[in-house]
Amino acid sequence: MQAGSYGIGRWEELLQIAGRDSLSLEERRRLVLLRLNEQLPFTISRLRELLAANVPAGEYVLTLDHAAYTLHVFLELSSKGCAPALRELLRRVLPANLQFDLQLLYNTYGRLGQYKHAELAGLRHWEIREEVLD
Repeated sequence: MQAGSYGIGRWEELLQIAGRDSLSLEERRRLVLLRLNEQLPFTISRLRELLAANVPAGEYVLTLDHAAYTLHVFLELSSKGCAPALRELLRRVLPANLQFDLQLLYNTYGRLGQYKHAELAGLRHWEIREEVLD
């Protein structure tokens, strides 16, 4: 989508997309495309297509627990800005009998093992856990 700020604003009004003031133009475009691409009936393949169009490749893990009727979506920290839109998408497209669990993949010991203590010493605990470390 190549629409400018005015065009995206018109689409947001038509699609009743709220809370868009703090987002960049590119993020607003993604939200509009996300809403336009919603189609029922629900299939896991279609959900993967929707996710691939809105979340960068390799930035999420999708698992379905058939016995518990629960869809688990784990989102990388680098895509945490997509979480509110993704949560809303899941609410709209998932069948009523399917629950979902959207979680961020926080930094854990396994991911932080490459850093030395001195490199992390200047960071707060929440920064180590919740921020993307280069």
